[in-house]
Amino acid sequence: MIKDKKKYIILFILQSIITSCYTSTIEVFKLGGPIMWVLLILSIINVAIIIEKFIIIFIIGIINKKNGSYKARLNNNLNIVRGISNIAPLAGFLGTVLGMLESFNSMSNSNTITPKIVSKGIYEALLTTAFGLIITLFSLISLMFIEKFIKKDEKLTIDE
Repeated sequence: MIKDKKKYIILFILQSIITSCYTSTIEVFKLGGPIMWVLLILSIINVAIIIEKFIIIFIIGIINKKNGSYKARLNNNLNIVRGISNIAPLAGFLGTVLGMLESFNSMSNSNTITPKIVSKGIYEALLTTAFGLIITLFSLISLMFIEKFIKKDEKLTIDE
């Protein structure tokens, strides 16, 4: 009886945390403006490709095959990840420009300028820049790991 109560309390707490994180994530996403959609699409493509590469690396570690067919599969689509790592910060900076334009537009349309009027555009600007840089960092760190694995594996193949 007591174990069931503890289980329900833990589940309730976890559900509350997940719900609040989900709600705040959606709210933050909406505040980021239209560029956040571009960054979301880039991050989904990026994560899908990187997960595929890590699965291949995991399978290679388990099976340890000596044929070269997996190398072509590992190198496949890495240029897309490189491209995303270049495009994401630029999209973030575009969001910065659009956010600053929003701030200046709000200031020009207002009779009295208050921090609240300016802060929405600045928040949008900083948010898109941050998300663009996060996507880039994730891409570059993942690329370094994958390329290091490919080079290490090529050395093993050459030496044998």
